[in-house]
Amino acid sequence: MVKPQIVTYLAIFSPEKSSAAINVRFPDVPDTITYGMNESEARSYASEALGLALTIRESLPPATSVEDIVLSANEYVVMISVDLTRAAKKVTDHDNLKGK
Repeated sequence: MVKPQIVTYLAIFSPEKSSAAINVRFPDVPDTITYGMNESEARSYASEALGLALTIRESLPPATSVEDIVLSANEYVVMISVDLTRAAKKVTDHDNLKGK
């Protein structure tokens, strides 16, 4: 059994004013964004997006402290954890399926 590699990063959740959607971005992984139609979906998609983004990096970015996060109106911070071992397997499985 492969040992999990759990990492946690802060995400900024930004609810849309005109819909139920919640946009998600990661200050430490700026090229990673996603959204969900409710908080549960946003958390799930955020974990998946973070895992995919981090598995293709050479090294993990340092995590920002919550005290250093600047929020706009209606935004809030959510801790998102992901198992990089599982995320890497998903990427590998996807690449194997494409080759068939």
